[in-house]
Amino acid sequence: MKIPATLLGIVITCYSCSSTNLMSLSVTEPALVSLPPAAKTAVVVNRSRAADDSRTVDAIHRTVNAESKELNAEGSAASITGLTDALISSNRFASVKALTDLDLRSYATGVFPVTMSWDTVEKICRDNHADLLFSLELFDVQSQVPLAVMSMGRVLNTKVNTGWRIYDPASRSVLDKYVYYSDL
Repeated sequence: MKIPATLLGIVITCYSCSSTNLMSLSVTEPALVSLPPAAKTAVVVNRSRAADDSRTVDAIHRTVNAESKELNAEGSAASITGLTDALISSNRFASVKALTDLDLRSYATGVFPVTMSWDTVEKICRDNHADLLFSLELFDVQSQVPLAVMSMGRVLNTKVNTGWRIYDPASRSVLDKYVYYSDL
């Protein structure tokens, strides 16, 4: 009789110590980049094309990496569209525009350039009534054709590098610089 009473005492003690209320807590994950709360409009630009005076360097780079102008142009355009769509769907901004008609250039493809001049950033934002400027500053495709050939054709290993900057003309600061590497 002593063992069942002891066992009953242990069960009652354990039960009385257990939690009677279930609690759930929702936590909002903070953004990877802190943007100014007053920023309500944004523009997205492509600055990843090589300048005309570096055509020779760019041609050598494309030849070594088995890439074409079309692949770079289509890939960078898709990157601009992807970021624009993501910013629109985030509901963070009242207005987001992709500016595809601007002719912004950097020294050469495959190189993360120096920051844009603040005069250029401010003019783009002022002309388009934007608070922030998201700039694709690096878009580089590196393709390799391995020696192994599949029965259906060649295998092409492709690496895509993209580099972005977020410019805040109000504070004249670069809010973020991000480089992303992806294997396709």
